[in-house]
Amino acid sequence: PNWCLPPDMLQIDQVGAVLWALGKWMKTQKKRKLPPKYETMTRRAADYLLSRLNDKGVHGNAFDTWETFIGSFTYSNAAIYAALQTAAHSLGDEKYREGAVRVKNGVLKHFV
Repeated sequence: PNWCLPPDMLQIDQVGAVLWALGKWMKTQKKRKLPPKYETMTRRAADYLLSRLNDKGVHGNAFDTWETFIGSFTYSNAAIYAALQTAAHSLGDEKYREGAVRVKNGVLKHFV
């Protein structure tokens, strides 16, 4: 999920955007269940995103979309939220739905 190092400079929105796009593709294909070849990828990406959430419910330090600033950003958190929603829907795992709610609440509390 990064073009740069060290780890606090990741572009975490890249991981979220891929899962979000997978969810959109599933809708266009009218798929209710994730194809088996994508299950492991989805679970690993969603678990990684959950691991990056801090005690405020938003992601820790990362690069912004244009690699200009380091911090926690609305766009990146939105990408994580959408990714966790996709993972919850496609894998049926409640921990991803709970993670998405945590991100949403964190953004509403600390960004709005």
